[in-house]
Amino acid sequence: MLFHFKLIIMDLIWSRYNFLEEYKGRLLLYNSYTNNLFEFTTNEERQALLKLKSGEYNGVNHDFIADLEDNLIVVENEDLLINKIKLARLSTRFTASRMNLTIAPTVACNFACPYCYEEGAAKNKIMNKDIEDLIVKLVSSYKGLERLNIDWYGGEPLLAFNIIKSLSNRLMALPVREYKATLITNGYLLDENKILQLKELQISRLQITIDGLEKTHNQRRPHKTNNDSYIRILTNIDSLCELYPEAEIHIRVNIDKNNSDDFFQLFDHFKSKFKNPKSFVYPAYITEFNPCKTSFCMMNRTDQAEFALKNLDKYPFSRFYYPVTKLGECTARFMNSFVIGPEAELYKCWCDVGEESKSIGNLIEGITNSSLYTQYMTESDPLFDEKCTNCSYFPICNGGCAFRRLKNKYNEELDDVCTIQKGNMGSFIRAYYDSL
Repeated sequence: MLFHFKLIIMDLIWSRYNFLEEYKGRLLLYNSYTNNLFEFTTNEERQALLKLKSGEYNGVNHDFIADLEDNLIVVENEDLLINKIKLARLSTRFTASRMNLTIAPTVACNFACPYCYEEGAAKNKIMNKDIEDLIVKLVSSYKGLERLNIDWYGGEPLLAFNIIKSLSNRLMALPVREYKATLITNGYLLDENKILQLKELQISRLQITIDGLEKTHNQRRPHKTNNDSYIRILTNIDSLCELYPEAEIHIRVNIDKNNSDDFFQLFDHFKSKFKNPKSFVYPAYITEFNPCKTSFCMMNRTDQAEFALKNLDKYPFSRFYYPVTKLGECTARFMNSFVIGPEAELYKCWCDVGEESKSIGNLIEGITNSSLYTQYMTESDPLFDEKCTNCSYFPICNGGCAFRRLKNKYNEELDDVCTIQKGNMGSFIRAYYDSL
């Protein structure tokens, strides 16, 4: 039996998902597959771990090795872990009981943000009742559907609030067990009348974008007729918190190198107002979806990591620097996920809305651009990219934005879509350890 046990031990290997960091007289070990952080304080443990990492098992306590195996720090078959990640993500992509629809009832907008990736899209179209019928018909055609997630999008979707009301009521009436809806808005038109209707429309989550404090926001997100939209948006958010306290409010702050400091002041402003613990303020880094026509200093992945690490003492929650296991991914790769434009056109990604060449079809004819549809579903797929599957960060990275992976496929820029911890894991581990 002892001989057999030794053979099993010798078959174990040090997991590629381990990150060792010596810090403050102890050894920290983070495993990206389990997302666990371990602390080892004795010299015996330290020496044992370093031996195991080098492939040397002789003289290492068997019970210690067994504990490490239980926590997947040493493993017998690493390919099995990779395939488990693949299986989890693939099963999510092809779940027949779930549908995700992003609906843009209009691409018209009352703002003129210079970094908008919908620049040049036809702005005067608003969805009509015939297209509402087609959407209801599409959802009804999916038999066995249990979960329906709707994202109201634009342009500015509140410019077509009557369509949101009408179509929401029709979709909620369908025999779906779970219905959830999110509104993505600039917040300018979110007056008391509309807020009071959100709950009955089951719009329980709102994403509202603010680009900094008053002066910064008004410069970076100029309203087409009001030079000071900031005050009105904040007033509307105050009303939202008061009239619909159970709503989940996500304040998105688009940042680059010029306005990043404003983020923390906005967080301080809002943290006392939110009654729902799921509400929060978060930074979103401006990226170059289209050729840059602005003077903004965009932050690449390295800049984003530096920003996070420099400001750890200001961050309100560890999720901005402690990794998160990614079993889900961008819904652009989901079989039952579509973006619907105001003229019944279909897309896989909302970054494509308004661009005719990026439409995969329409609600009348179905999928007519099978080439682009197939590209989104299969090309540049991180699950079948050896660079990704061989990466130690694979379990905490979903391969990045599907839109950007397709765009970058031929120009060796895929590092830009990696998780911000890549290349900086030691710094993030030390920072998280200090925060405990």
